[in-house]
Amino acid sequence: MKARSHSVVFLAGLFLFVVVAASSRLSAGQLRLRLVDEKGQTVPRVQAEVLLTVWGDTHRHPLVVEGEFVVVSTDASAVDRWWPELAGQAWAEAQILIKAPGYAPIKSDPAPWFRIVDREADCVRRASVRFPRHEPFEIEIGESIVRDLRLRRPQQRSIRVASEDGRPISGWPVEALMFWSNENHCGHPSGIDFLTKGFTDENGAIQVPDGEFEYLLSFPELRDAEIVGNSEYDNFRHQVIRRLEEPIVPIIIRRWQPVTIGLRFTMDGKPIAGQHLSGSVRGCPCGTCWGPLGETDAHGTVKLELHRERFQSLTLGGPEYEKVFWEVDPLIFRTSQLVEVELRTSPMGLQEIWKEARSFSQPRDFADPARQNDQVDSSVRLIRNRHFNGGPAGKILEHPSQLVVEPTGWPETTAAIPGEASDAVVLASVDGFSTFLSEDHTRIYREYSLIVRETIGAPRRAGIASGSAVTAIRAGGWLKWAEGPGLRFQILGQGFPRLAESYLLFLKWDPALSAFTILTAYSFLQDVVVPLDIRPDFAYAGMPKDSFLSLCKIPE
Repeated sequence: MKARSHSVVFLAGLFLFVVVAASSRLSAGQLRLRLVDEKGQTVPRVQAEVLLTVWGDTHRHPLVVEGEFVVVSTDASAVDRWWPELAGQAWAEAQILIKAPGYAPIKSDPAPWFRIVDREADCVRRASVRFPRHEPFEIEIGESIVRDLRLRRPQQRSIRVASEDGRPISGWPVEALMFWSNENHCGHPSGIDFLTKGFTDENGAIQVPDGEFEYLLSFPELRDAEIVGNSEYDNFRHQVIRRLEEPIVPIIIRRWQPVTIGLRFTMDGKPIAGQHLSGSVRGCPCGTCWGPLGETDAHGTVKLELHRERFQSLTLGGPEYEKVFWEVDPLIFRTSQLVEVELRTSPMGLQEIWKEARSFSQPRDFADPARQNDQVDSSVRLIRNRHFNGGPAGKILEHPSQLVVEPTGWPETTAAIPGEASDAVVLASVDGFSTFLSEDHTRIYREYSLIVRETIGAPRRAGIASGSAVTAIRAGGWLKWAEGPGLRFQILGQGFPRLAESYLLFLKWDPALSAFTILTAYSFLQDVVVPLDIRPDFAYAGMPKDSFLSLCKIPE
């Protein structure tokens, strides 16, 4: 009887030990990922590692696999153990990579992992974990939780490279890699894992290994062309970074067409000779991709044959490019042309005029859609919303935090002083504005409330006089909700009138919209002209106010 009693006590003690050990193992701070297949069965022979990135530096560390579980520490010291060289120096972003024979590898999105330091603002006490096809979840520092992670069988995956007209591009070299990060000063990819490389076949296709992660697809032959829908930065690097979720993923290539641009620069009517014109490459992440493209001759003329899409700016500046006197995005040139650029000396100075004109180029004020009180009848609002449909960049909602810019070539169709096309030319102040999305969400437009201070010449529409209020519409604006940076849109070169400031505005009545549209506008500082819109010719910038106003009356 006594032996049996001892046995019971021993077994009870052993059971308690196992329970306590298991409990202590779980309470040590672990994320335990249970690996199952699509039928809920345990996945064997799993391999897992954590991928760590810190501002261009990378490190990988194997994770413990206990039976059906991948174990990830949630302790504050986990990163220091994984990457001792980093201990106490900087916070790291972590990604969990899991592989198993016969299954597609899966990787979590990068997220800051736990750390405790002296400065509370630099502490990471909560981490967000997000795997493809799975609901994201958050975990506290030191917390222990268990989650199922479903692996799937690999599928056939390929990309197909074609031109805009649908013709396949064969024989193109392609390299596919698993993307880690490009969070560093110049945005260089870091920690990428090689997958495969080869050439597109006669159908423009190439197979790539299947995986649930972001791919980096490199196209070294991408010259004088761009990938449609790609960012400027990724086109600069001849790469695409994206998940591949369809069996055949199309990559559409747009070939650039060269244009010939002639620019003749004068200062107060005299040629600017021997001056370098520089160009800055579009999408360059470090700001060092610029240099001279040409030099003005004795007549102040420089001729360029270029691909407009390659450069984000053409600049005329002072010695060693320390000052900017004139600058345009070459996308504003829709065709080959010769442009007369007339610069003027003024009390403001050339550089200050340029800076002020440039300051109008992005929306300074935003509108919260939830707080706008739309005073327009719903049928009129629908007409106005539909008027701005058809933006070529697609839905602006897909470009959060970016300024979506649409080049239209408006300077070729709108005169610098569009008196002939205007129904009213007014000196007016901006009393307020409302901002709206087009019906198809591809453009943003603003409705400005203007208070007329003075009319320049006789308006062609009745009711426009000093003190009257008018509504004027223009594409472009910034919509911002309670959280996030919001949505911004602009027509290339067209500026944004500011609240409570005064302008000379050229207005055209649009009966379909039941409102005026703004053709162009000018501000005045130190009694000289500063254009709201940046045209290639920089017309009338720096001209004395009175001389300019005498040119702006509507012809009778």
